[in-house]
Amino acid sequence: MSHTTAGNAASSAAREAVRRAVLAWDQVSSAPRSGGERLWSAWLAGRWSLFDAFTAGRVRYIVAIRNPESIAARRALGPRQRIVLEHVLAGRSGKWIASELNRSESVIARTLRLALDKLGAPDTATLAGVQSLAFEPLHGVGEEVDLAIARTAPAARSLVNLSDAERSIVIDLFGGKRIPAIALERGTSPRTVAHQIGSVYRKLGASSRRELLALLA
Repeated sequence: MSHTTAGNAASSAAREAVRRAVLAWDQVSSAPRSGGERLWSAWLAGRWSLFDAFTAGRVRYIVAIRNPESIAARRALGPRQRIVLEHVLAGRSGKWIASELNRSESVIARTLRLALDKLGAPDTATLAGVQSLAFEPLHGVGEEVDLAIARTAPAARSLVNLSDAERSIVIDLFGGKRIPAIALERGTSPRTVAHQIGSVYRKLGASSRRELLALLA
């Protein structure tokens, strides 16, 4: 087995062990709850990164890992990286951001990719809703790592947080409609519909259409 293959296997095994610990943590109703702490600003400062994100039982779990002080500074997002990431998470397109910041779309794309790499996220969809989540310590996994866990509410309960337009769009998505068709029926632009879908994802803790449908099925 090569070093790369062995490393991937070890990483996969560690992730599975953490997922089991997360689900066990969530099933112990008597476990103390501290109320949690929002870590988004600490993520942007490089002190925490994404370790894993997964969905089980209609609940989305986000696991963060604390970075050693020796690498925190290297993982901290610069001002432009923060601005680009915030715009993207707000549902704005690369073209809009490029125009707003007077930069090319390719520069915006590279800036976003670097920001995501520093956060440990494969894409922006994985970060949906993370800004507002409260994290609690995850104990019992290993003394060599410091992990924190956050969970979203079951999607069915979260529907009350959607606007009437967003709930209507969810129905359209369940019906298999695509963005252009939804926009045409509503007399609005595909861009507006895409922004509304992004808002739905953030509120429900989904990272894709497939995951949204699985959460609400």
